[in-house]
Amino acid sequence: MFPFYQKQKKLLFVFIGLVAATILILYYGFHKPSGSVPQEIKISDNETSARRIPPKISIEFDTSLFEESDYKNLKSYGEINVNNEEVGRENPFIPF
Repeated sequence: MFPFYQKQKKLLFVFIGLVAATILILYYGFHKPSGSVPQEIKISDNETSARRIPPKISIEFDTSLFEESDYKNLKSYGEINVNNEEVGRENPFIPF
């Protein structure tokens, strides 16, 4: 056989291997076993729900940073200029 055909044969095997690996990764990545996720959660004796209710999350912000002397000693060097004027053309893509 010619070396070109051997190289082409190797590339074909590599391509088939990549396709097989992609199929396996997609299958096992999206397929969930039925036993891993509870289908129903019992709320009371007579009621069931198909979804889980997330716990309440409380977020607390520590404001003690604003009381420290390092924060109070910060100084503003300059002003931020905010213009309410219209800048540029309404449609920049039309010719002049």
